[in-house]
Amino acid sequence: RKMEKEGLKRTRLLLLVLCTLLIGVPSIVCTCSVNKLNDDFENYWTPERLRAAIPRDYVMVNETSTKPVLAHKYYKNYPFTPITSNTNNVSGDTCFGQTYLNKNPQSYLSNPWQSVGKIFFTMSGYDYVCSGSLGNLAAAWTAGHCVWDDDDQRWATNLIFIPGYNDGDEPYGRLTANRLCTPAVYQKGNIAYDYALVKFPSNFSPVLNTLTLRVGLNPQSENYVSFGYPQAPPFNGAWDNKCEARLCQRDPRTKPSTVGIYCDSTGGASGGPWITSGNSIASVNSYGYSNQPRVIYGPYFDSETLKFWNHYQ
Repeated sequence: RKMEKEGLKRTRLLLLVLCTLLIGVPSIVCTCSVNKLNDDFENYWTPERLRAAIPRDYVMVNETSTKPVLAHKYYKNYPFTPITSNTNNVSGDTCFGQTYLNKNPQSYLSNPWQSVGKIFFTMSGYDYVCSGSLGNLAAAWTAGHCVWDDDDQRWATNLIFIPGYNDGDEPYGRLTANRLCTPAVYQKGNIAYDYALVKFPSNFSPVLNTLTLRVGLNPQSENYVSFGYPQAPPFNGAWDNKCEARLCQRDPRTKPSTVGIYCDSTGGASGGPWITSGNSIASVNSYGYSNQPRVIYGPYFDSETLKFWNHYQ
C-alpha cells in the first residue's frame, strides 16, 4: 500500500511536469491527477447510486462574494424552491432566453445531444453528478469544481462519463476517465478558470461527434446555447436542458470577467457546454448567484484556454 501511494505521488508529479513543459509556463499551467478507482469500482455505479448522486452546485451568496459555496452544504433549504418568473433582473438589465428540456430519446443519437452527457464521481465522501461534453475522442470538457475540491484540496475519484444519457438510458455506454486536469490558477482559487478536461483511453469506442474549441470571441455579439442535466427541482436529472441566450452581463468580480446568460438550469448542469456556431464549445456552466436564479455564469475561453487544450492534441 505504501509503495502504491509513493507511485501515485510520482505519477502526479510527472503529469504536472509534462503539462508545464508542453504548454509552457503561462499563468494557466495545468495540474493533473490519475482518476483513482475504488477496489469495487466495477460494481460501484449502480442505478440506485446514480439516482442518489448529489448535484455539485456552485453558488455565489451575494455580490460581495469572492468565492462560491457548495449549495448542498451551505443552504439548509437546498434544493431551492423553483422560480416561476421567466425574467431575471441583473444590474438593471433584464435577461431573456429560450429554454428546451429535451425529452425525445431519438434525438440523443444525433449531434449535439450525443456529445453531451452526465459525469458521476466521488469527492470528499459524497457521490456527485455534473455534466460534460466531448472535446475530442479522448477528452471531455467539464467544470473545474467537478474534478477538484477547493475546500478539501483533493481530486475526484471513480469518475465516469455517460454520453447521450437520457432518462436512464445509456446509448453509448460509460467512459471511465484515466486522468483529470484543471488550470493551476483554478486550484489557487480563481473561479474565472473553472473548467477541466477529463481524459479517457485513446482507443475507446463508439466514435461520437465532438465539439471544437472556440476562443477569443466577442460575447456581446454571440449567441450561446448552454446544455446540461439539471437535477435540483423542478428538474430530476433525466434529460438534457438547452438554454439559448445572448450575453446578459459580465461578472466584474472575476478576472478575466466571466460571462452570464439567461438559463433556468439548476444544480447538476455544472460543466455542461456552451455551444456556439460551427458546433464549437466556448464555455461551460460554472456558477450562479443566489439572487440571480435564472442566470448562469461561465468562464471566458481565451488564448490561455487554447494553450491548456493544445496539450491534449
